Amino acid sequence: MYVTQSSAKYYLIKRLIRVIPLYWIVTIIRFLLSPSPIYSQPYNWKFLLESLFFIPKNIQPIFNLGWTVNHVIMFYIIFRLACLVNLKDRGKIAAAFMITWVCSIQIFKLTYFYTPLPLEFILGIIAFEITKYAHVRKSKNTKYGKIIKNIVCVILSAASLWYMTSYPAMVIIYKSGDWELMRPAVLGIPAMILVCSFCIFMKDKKTPKFLLFLGNISFSCYLWHIFVVAFAKLLLQKMNLLAADHDFYLMTASNFIFMVACVLLTIAVSWVSYKLIEVKLTSWIRRLVLREKKNP
Repeated sequence: MYVTQSSAKYYLIKRLIRVIPLYWIVTIIRFLLSPSPIYSQPYNWKFLLESLFFIPKNIQPIFNLGWTVNHVIMFYIIFRLACLVNLKDRGKIAAAFMITWVCSIQIFKLTYFYTPLPLEFILGIIAFEITKYAHVRKSKNTKYGKIIKNIVCVILSAASLWYMTSYPAMVIIYKSGDWELMRPAVLGIPAMILVCSFCIFMKDKKTPKFLLFLGNISFSCYLWHIFVVAFAKLLLQKMNLLAADHDFYLMTASNFIFMVACVLLTIAVSWVSYKLIEVKLTSWIRRLVLREKKNP
């Protein structure tokens, strides 16, 4: 939404250049590791090509998280079409299409797309509109009014973050019997509140460099953390420090240390991935495809 406020001419191609190279790399790595001590299920070349080119199947792509990337690509295409219809109302048009899409897949039981995940994109559109309104609105608040606004934002952010990671939220989801159906409501709405509250709070404030760093490497973190966790578990099992049936959901000191170690290692791997792939490789592709000049 933000990058298409004035023009969406190269929106789709830039998003594809941003997402596809890294997704292809992790998909190929996942294919080459099958079968192996980490991943036992073998795959054929036909399935590899279907996974690389986002061809819908009744099973997940080779890379475990590929199904979410497929939905992201679908949203990029829908949003670009919405921009072509009317740039000013692109959010409303895209949201209307996504609602129609979700209703259709629920009615016709389209197996591969049988998920309300697209509704979470609508929450993102709403978050942008709320934040934009809060930023451009000419505030008549006094000094104390701004202090109260900041306190409210902090409370909403903290409450949303606590709720999304709390036991009650997990109970609601798992007792519902339909994780996919409940996720947008139980986790998506609190996440939207968290984002809106934080963005409004940060108005006229400088974003901490660490948060900018995490934002830059977030896509790499999302894709690489599966490999990091899998390799870490295999390594500990080979060293006889971890049982094959170990329960990682138990709140123990060893599990906490394992989690922290995986987070730190994922950040390190993602930083390298961001620098080498998301910056250098995608910059080269953008110069090749869009004829962009190299930054001095």
